[in-house]
Amino acid sequence: MSQSERDLDRQVKRHKGPLLGYLAIFIFAAIISLWWLGREFGQSEGPRGAETQIDGRTGESVDGPAPDPVNEEPPQPTTNSMD
Repeated sequence: MSQSERDLDRQVKRHKGPLLGYLAIFIFAAIISLWWLGREFGQSEGPRGAETQIDGRTGESVDGPAPDPVNEEPPQPTTNSMD
């Protein structure tokens, strides 16, 4: 059996064309994928039923846009009295 070639510089030189071809195909596929995803998300409509939202804190149906939990005061805790 003969020893396989281990000269990496020589192998890279011999395979430069196919390696550049694979790189070009990968870059092309990445660009097309990003373009397609950007177009899909950019042209999509809002969720159906956006007129009625569910308040995540209470679970109740709210007309119009959902309340903004960041800018809204938190609900006051209720006290249970054992009178």
